[in-house]
Amino acid sequence: MAVRSAGELAVAGHRSASGLWYLDRFRRRHIEVAVEAPAPRRRPGVVLHETTRLPSRDRTVVDGIPVTTPTRTLIDMGRFVGVARLGAMVDDAVRRDLTTYEDLHTRFSELAGRGRDGISTIREVLESRPGGAVVPDSPLESEARRLLIAAGLPEPVLHHRVDCGEIAYVLDLAWPELFVALECDGFRFHRTPDQLDWDDRRRNALGLRGWLVLHATWARVRDDPVALVAEVRRALQARP
Repeated sequence: MAVRSAGELAVAGHRSASGLWYLDRFRRRHIEVAVEAPAPRRRPGVVLHETTRLPSRDRTVVDGIPVTTPTRTLIDMGRFVGVARLGAMVDDAVRRDLTTYEDLHTRFSELAGRGRDGISTIREVLESRPGGAVVPDSPLESEARRLLIAAGLPEPVLHHRVDCGEIAYVLDLAWPELFVALECDGFRFHRTPDQLDWDDRRRNALGLRGWLVLHATWARVRDDPVALVAEVRRALQARP
C-alpha cells in the first residue's frame, strides 16, 4: 500500500484507511493513498489524494500497512460521506477508543481551512459533539439521537442516571426536566426470567418516580421514523 517516489511519502488513506480501521461499513475494497505533494506517478487501480500536510502524528501502521490515524481518517472522510454517516463513524471510533472527541477537535482546528474538501462536513459533526461529550453506547443510540434532533426536538441527555433507592438506573436518552426517556432496544432483548424480572422492577421504579419511558428498536428507527418522532414529540408536549 505504501508508495515511495523521489522522497515523497504515501500511506493508505480515506476509504482505504476507513476499511483498515473497520469504520462503519467500509471494507478494504477501496485502494486509496494519501500522498505528500508532489504526487508520484499514477498507478492503475490506485486513487491518489495529494496533501501538503502528512506529519508523523497523522500516520501509523495497521497489519504492516502504513495508514492514516483514525483521527486524520475521519477528518478526511468528510469529502465522501454526509453528516449523519460521518457522525456514526465518529461515534463508533470514539466508542472503540480509536480516538476521542477532544483529539478530533484539536486536529480539526489545525487542519481546517478554505478549500479543504469535506471540511464543512466534519465541522458540522463536531459541532454536536463537544470535547468531553458522552459517547453513545451503540450505533442505535447515535441514530435515534440524530433522528430526534434533526426533527427539531430538544437534544436529549445521554445516559441519564436516576437514583431509585438502593439501585440507580441509566436511561439511554432522556429529557430529565420533563421526566421523559427513550430506551434504545438493539440486541438487548430480554427473554430469560431473571431479565424479565429486572425489567419489571426497573419499569415500576421509574414509573413510581414519574418517568415516562418510551422504547425504540432498529426497525422503528429505520422503517418508521416519522411515527417514532411523533410519539416522542407527543410525550414531551404532554408533560407539564
